[in-house]
Amino acid sequence: MEVIMNNRGASLLEALVVVAIAAFAASIGVGLWSEAIARYRLQNSACGLMAFLNSARTQAVARNLRIELHLDGERRRYSWSQSGQKPSSWFRLQPGVRIQGRELAFSSRGNAVPAGVFKLTNAAGEIRVVVAPAGRIRQERVR
Repeated sequence: MEVIMNNRGASLLEALVVVAIAAFAASIGVGLWSEAIARYRLQNSACGLMAFLNSARTQAVARNLRIELHLDGERRRYSWSQSGQKPSSWFRLQPGVRIQGRELAFSSRGNAVPAGVFKLTNAAGEIRVVVAPAGRIRQERVR
C-alpha cells in the first residue's frame, strides 16, 4: 500500500517561526531607526543654531549695532534682538533637544561678548556650539 502525501503550504509551526523572526528583525530596526532620528534632530538643531549665530553676527556688523542673544532653556528656544530691546521672534529646537549656555552678544565689529559654549543634548548625545571671542563659531561632537 502506497501512501501519497500532498505537501501544499506550510504548517502552523513553520508560520509561527517565520513571524517570530520577522518580529525580532523589526524590533532591531525600530531601535536603530529611533537612534537615527535622535541623531538627526541633534545635528539639525546644532546646524540651525550655528546658522542663527552667524546671522546675528552678520547683522551686528552690517547694522553697526550690538546684537544680544537670548536663551529660553525651559521652552527650548532662542532669539536675538538689538541691545536693550525685547526679542520679536523665537526659534525652536527640534523635539527632545535641550539647550544650555549663557546669553551673549555680538559687537558691531563681530566680536562675541562674552565668548561662550552652547550645549545641545538629547538621547543621541551632546554637541557643543562654541563661540570664540573673535566671533568665530564651530561645533564639537562630545558623545
